[in-house]
Amino acid sequence: MRRALPLGTAVLLALLLGGCASERYARPSEGTVQRGLASWYGTEFHGKATASGEVYDMYGVSAAHRELPLGTRIEVKNLDNGRSIKLRVNDRGPFVRGRVLDLSYGAARELDMVNAGVARVEIRVLEVGRGPSGPHRGTRYTVQDGAFRAPVNARAVEAKLAGLDGVVVLADEEWHRVRVGLFESREEAEKVLRQVRHKGLDAVIVAVE
Repeated sequence: MRRALPLGTAVLLALLLGGCASERYARPSEGTVQRGLASWYGTEFHGKATASGEVYDMYGVSAAHRELPLGTRIEVKNLDNGRSIKLRVNDRGPFVRGRVLDLSYGAARELDMVNAGVARVEIRVLEVGRGPSGPHRGTRYTVQDGAFRAPVNARAVEAKLAGLDGVVVLADEEWHRVRVGLFESREEAEKVLRQVRHKGLDAVIVAVE
């Protein structure tokens, strides 16, 4: 593990698929899509072991995700400029509130997001890895702002939530769910629910395993 684990934040493909194993999240399926904020990490971890046991090469192309099985191949698209890259998840992270993916410096360079530091991305699972999923952490809470069959409707709600941490769109073959945050307590979720409703949007608190 690269860093100590703080309170959980937005994310997770497995939440979309429903249910979990006793200690690990359910494995996602190929084609599962997640949207949220990505960052990158570099010199501080270069040459150190990743969660998979591989040595981190900041100049290579790889990624850290909190729950996807290690070894999973994904396609990451920078929604701010349309650039995309295919790579493999070999580490755990990011452990910063509101972010869903940590990219190597080399991957961030390919996506032209090094200077920005953070970018809106779409993650698509190409091949599920054989490694373990991230650890199960029990019941948590998220604020859901709707489930839409048309992705354009989900994107419109996502845009209205700009400025809030942890906004993601979780998509399967039928639904695009807009969610904000992933919280350890219902009280934390209720604070965000009030912020969302202040923007004039209908939302509910959903308990997730």
